[in-house]
Amino acid sequence: MIMNGLYICGDLHNDVKAILKWNEYVENSVILQVGDLGWNAFDCFNVANKLAKKGNSLYAIRGNHCQLKFKGQTYGDNNNVKLLADYSVIEVNGLKILGIGGGISLDRRMRLEFELKYPHVHNYYDHDEAFKLHEGFLESVRNIDILVTHTAPNYLVPNLRPGFVEKFAQHDPNLMDDLELERKNWRKAFDILRENNDLKACIHGHFHVDYETKFEGVNIIGLGIDTVFEYQ
Repeated sequence: MIMNGLYICGDLHNDVKAILKWNEYVENSVILQVGDLGWNAFDCFNVANKLAKKGNSLYAIRGNHCQLKFKGQTYGDNNNVKLLADYSVIEVNGLKILGIGGGISLDRRMRLEFELKYPHVHNYYDHDEAFKLHEGFLESVRNIDILVTHTAPNYLVPNLRPGFVEKFAQHDPNLMDDLELERKNWRKAFDILRENNDLKACIHGHFHVDYETKFEGVNIIGLGIDTVFEYQ
């Protein structure tokens, strides 16, 4: 049984199995989820109570496919599942972690059209899904060790299938420009943060690929769906 660990989990998209499996092998540990959790409130309470039996906690940031709003609310009798608001800072095992969520959906046009056609279906498309750049906060925050995000800056180029994004852009004329701007803003956020912090790692999801690399001295870790990574 592993105790007092720090773990990071990739996109879940409504699934709880990866977290419950992780919970079988660890105690008194924390797992951070990088967005696209997809759970409803019942899922959050159910998982929270199972984690509590082992002394484990889950913190999640928002993605672009989420049923719930992320405003710092907690679930479970021990408040051990928490949906972090953007730009939340937590401390785990002496490490200061900044979580920033959000990202543009490639299929946003389809989701919007579905919402208009079926207005009774709630939370199918989050109109506020994109990453928000807050330069003032980033310039003021100090001693951040790990940055956990949903999407990634433009210095990282995920290996997507040729024509994959363009397929969605055929029906969404502003998609390519919006994606480029979002990732440029993420690069700006990363650069500002590095000026005043000794960043050890930047960990993200969204692209559903597992990889590790290094950029300007910072460990970069991308996580695929259901991937659980132990940070050491």
